[in-house]
Amino acid sequence: MMSGKPVSSGRKALGHLVEELLDILLPRSCAGCGAAGGVVCGQCLEGLAGGALEGQTRTVEAAGRDPAFSDWRAAGAYRGLLKEMVLQLKSSRAAFAAPLAELMIGAAGNDPGYLAPDCVFYVPSDRAKLLARGYNPAEILARVVAGRLSRPLSHAMVKRLRTPDQHWSTGAARLANVEGAYGLEPSAAVRGRVVLIDDVLTTGATADACARLLLSAGATSVGVLVAARSELTRSRP
Repeated sequence: MMSGKPVSSGRKALGHLVEELLDILLPRSCAGCGAAGGVVCGQCLEGLAGGALEGQTRTVEAAGRDPAFSDWRAAGAYRGLLKEMVLQLKSSRAAFAAPLAELMIGAAGNDPGYLAPDCVFYVPSDRAKLLARGYNPAEILARVVAGRLSRPLSHAMVKRLRTPDQHWSTGAARLANVEGAYGLEPSAAVRGRVVLIDDVLTTGATADACARLLLSAGATSVGVLVAARSELTRSRP
């Protein structure tokens, strides 16, 4: 079984140690403007705060069915500085999780379904990606979001099957790719309103598969909260 839990390995620990040493020896500069002092400065972060997006259940309609999640929120569109931040997080730069999570919480607005859910879940990753990155970006984001909101975080969702890269897949193909790919630990307790965290939302096929699983296990509703909303790439360049 492929698990969404963190990989405990020397490689992961070494990667984090190297990142901490670089913080000390080479002060970081803002990914947006280059100013010293952090991975994203306050001014650039404030500039991104106004780009929040939200939508209802129309993200997998190309596949011919309504998604199981109730709605979604995103810190912004997958472009510019926000895209760069997400890519850095995907490239084992965990320091970008905190500013991204702050933007995600801001995107939730005053919606109690997002600010006070019964539990926070995240989209699990397969073992190969965990070994390559040292962590699951969605889990890192979920840890920060759940911590900021003082809500319980569940690690009970797992990835059972390795799925092909979704980047070039159509909406229908994405749904087929994730069919049966996710599961829950036998001891999982799911109830009430759930917020599902991921880094990027495109067609919503992955979020739909996870939401269906959570609803079948006892959740009353699932809202999706992501760092960025991307448009489907129709063909290879």
